[in-house]
Amino acid sequence: MISSPLEQFHLIPLLPFRLGSFDFTLTHSTLMMSIGIFAFFLLLRILILDNGGYVVPHRWQVFVESTYDLCMGLVSDSISGGKGQKYFPIVFSLFLFVMVCNVTGMVPYSFTSTSHLSITLGLAMMVFVGYHIICVRKHGVRLLELYYPAGVSLALAPLIVPIELLARCSQVISLSVRLFANMMAGHTLL
Repeated sequence: MISSPLEQFHLIPLLPFRLGSFDFTLTHSTLMMSIGIFAFFLLLRILILDNGGYVVPHRWQVFVESTYDLCMGLVSDSISGGKGQKYFPIVFSLFLFVMVCNVTGMVPYSFTSTSHLSITLGLAMMVFVGYHIICVRKHGVRLLELYYPAGVSLALAPLIVPIELLARCSQVISLSVRLFANMMAGHTLL
């Protein structure tokens, strides 16, 4: 019998653990995420133990500095006025998590955690909720102006506000499905 190329995406329980009605089973997906993140932070720690790096950097230091500069540039270009620097740690962490998960998936006989919709949807929902919490703390009730564009008549508000809300929510689904589909399609083709 010919095996399906989608068999590689089935979750394989490694260490079953249930606590009441909650299932905390360790699967190969969580194992690969943990190994990838642990390896990256171990290499970062080695770089930090080198007293912050060398004046003439080696390959790993160039990679880490380039990744840092790339994320710093994305944050400073997206959030004007230098106000985005306080959000840099979360952007950098998310970038590294997705990058490490995708790169570890390229290793033969390993697993890409971002090939599951639950992981990508969880990341997108985390950013969506965090974004709105920050907006409410910063702008309060004026956050609703985000869903009601300036210059639109009040008569159109019952139509425009739900459309804008639907557009914001569809961004979460769109981003998570795009990453999930790209990872799954790439590994299925391989």
